[in-house]
Amino acid sequence: MNLLRHLRIGPRLGLGFFIPVLCLVLSGWAGVQALQQVNRGLETVYEDRVVPLRGLKIIADMYAVNVIDAVNKANAGRVDAQEALKLVDEANATIQREWKAYMATFLTPEEARLAQQAQDLFGAADRDIARVQAALQTITGPAQGRLEAFDGPLYDSIDPISAKIAELIDLQLRVAKEVYDAA
Repeated sequence: MNLLRHLRIGPRLGLGFFIPVLCLVLSGWAGVQALQQVNRGLETVYEDRVVPLRGLKIIADMYAVNVIDAVNKANAGRVDAQEALKLVDEANATIQREWKAYMATFLTPEEARLAQQAQDLFGAADRDIARVQAALQTITGPAQGRLEAFDGPLYDSIDPISAKIAELIDLQLRVAKEVYDAA
């Protein structure tokens, strides 16, 4: 304090303004850093949680609606074999594309484990879908009553995938909430 008493009025006033300005600059810098951290959190919530939620829903819908529903409609005579084959082919391509995009996002360790379990289940479904596609390719016109053999196997191979996808969706929501709480 003695040092300040020996300073002339000009330097004292300068220090009187410099110290608050320095505190203001440091406070602003800390605020910018905090906003950048929140922004990174929001970015990861969107890119690694919200977008994958959409992809996971599309995958679940493609299996349950497009594949199973197309086979059921063809078997019931509501659509012909060619239309059912088109729906199954589109679903299969969409599933592959969406899964690849999902796997390219940041996965937590738990999410990676669940994703691997889901991917392991895809094999049985892929085999059953390939069998359905092969059968539909051999049918021209209506397929009414000709696809009953696929009902059970398709449900048996797709239902576990739907359950695993539901687990992945729950995980997405939980991790998004954790990031939100941290922000």
